[in-house]
Amino acid sequence: MNYQPYNARTFFLICLFGWGPVVCDTQVLEQDIICEEHDAYIPPTEWTIKNNFTPSDLQSLKVKLGVRSEQSPTLNISWTISADGSIAILKATMIRIENLRNYMSHSFQCKYTQTFLTQTDPWNKQWEFYFSGFNAEPETHYYVSAFNIPTANIEGDPPTKSQTFKTPDCESDNVKYHEHCVSEGSLWEPNISSFFTGDEVEVVFTTSKHSLKYDILLFSCKKPSEKLDNCEFLNMITAEFQANETRSTKRIKANNKDCEILVIQIVPYFHGCQSDCHRHAKHMDCKIESPTETTTKNPDKKESQLLIIAATLVFAILVVVSIYAMWKSGKTRRCLADSASNNCNGSPATVLIIYSLESRIFQKAVVAFAEFLQLHCRCKVIIDIWQTQKIAEIGQVQWLATQKETADKIVVICSNSANSKWNSTSNPIAEDYTVSTALEDMYSLTLNMFSSDLKCPAALNKYMVVYFDEISTGKNIPPAFNFCKSYSLMKEIGKICKSMHGAPDHRFSQDTDTLLCSKFPRNKESTQQLRNAILELKEWEKSMLV
Repeated sequence: MNYQPYNARTFFLICLFGWGPVVCDTQVLEQDIICEEHDAYIPPTEWTIKNNFTPSDLQSLKVKLGVRSEQSPTLNISWTISADGSIAILKATMIRIENLRNYMSHSFQCKYTQTFLTQTDPWNKQWEFYFSGFNAEPETHYYVSAFNIPTANIEGDPPTKSQTFKTPDCESDNVKYHEHCVSEGSLWEPNISSFFTGDEVEVVFTTSKHSLKYDILLFSCKKPSEKLDNCEFLNMITAEFQANETRSTKRIKANNKDCEILVIQIVPYFHGCQSDCHRHAKHMDCKIESPTETTTKNPDKKESQLLIIAATLVFAILVVVSIYAMWKSGKTRRCLADSASNNCNGSPATVLIIYSLESRIFQKAVVAFAEFLQLHCRCKVIIDIWQTQKIAEIGQVQWLATQKETADKIVVICSNSANSKWNSTSNPIAEDYTVSTALEDMYSLTLNMFSSDLKCPAALNKYMVVYFDEISTGKNIPPAFNFCKSYSLMKEIGKICKSMHGAPDHRFSQDTDTLLCSKFPRNKESTQQLRNAILELKEWEKSMLV
């Protein structure tokens, strides 16, 4: 359908009130086209018929990129008809599309359902029609031409309009979900992190299910930079993983310990591009040290004994002080046993994170929080940005429904506009559903799907609300979450960790939990990344207020 049909009532009002120079004929108001594919290598039958009169050339032809669904970008072709008397004999318009990469051609004949009785439409504008039934390939040049039927006679000049159009590459949001782009890793985000371990660099990144093989390269650059134009190659290893979409670790020798000039590059082997796929690089973060750095050193025997004695004394003093503090506050052995069982033992809690996206800076802070939960709070985190491929394959609704059932906790991270988004979701207005849903709409979709749970007191223990202090407040939390526990970052980070495993907030202070669970290593990198991301978000919020 290219023009909206009008009913008898609308037609009557147009005629009655005289809205524009309209010819009150129902055939004019119901004009439409029916497009069918035609063999591109066989001329239309109208070419063999001699006509006394033929319609004028098209007035204009335009080609744009359309999106029927996330996986299927289309060519959106529109044309306007010349406003003259020849429009009365116009029967159809032929659209021809040629792929200039493989020289494959396709033709579509768009027949007009009614005879044109006026030179312009009911709004006194030139007749305009649209066709979007052709699926396009990424990064491809197309030659699109169009002509009217009946065609010009053999001795005449055929009326033709044409335009060349190139579709965007796989980095564009409009085509990155296309199967060709997915096969070349358009949805892969490795999230590289690294640190020194002795004379090696330990590289941690997220693998993809579309590539089991990766090359990890190490470069030395003259100055800190992720560009490798003037860098010296140092070392390379090839790694293969059976698991996919998981955080994986590999070590590579680094004879050059000058961290400031080291750059790590990861080369995937996707099916669509093999060794010529897009590469991801990241500069070494020199402020981060390996949690196992101290174990890689080899002090002599005497120094080792002194270190062991000193460490034992410090640990004993800390234990005595902590037990004394808990005894003074009335928290005795029962609290020790309960806290140890709740915070130090058991399997990781599965946590689904939902957030109202304001900007990429806000999303960066959310991702830093997700990594912190995995490394510090023994949580298995589920977040949309880490599973974009899976969402694209099964759809947002099915993905959310599946994660809701498997998650032990559902964490909703609120921004300044979270409340207003809830209000708009609760009172929806008419929307254009021809535009494909993006990840940015996940928050509103979640509120609609989970709203029934929020009305059930027994299910509220599964939900918790988090907001960034000094950026948003409890006033930004939607009313539906008023019965859920809410926490602010970073002030209540200790309580957040305990709540993931069902421990009451009043059991212990954050410092005590850290002592009792010291057998779980603390990752300094994720902590600092979370602090930096929140600081960056604060600065961005301030700049938006200026």
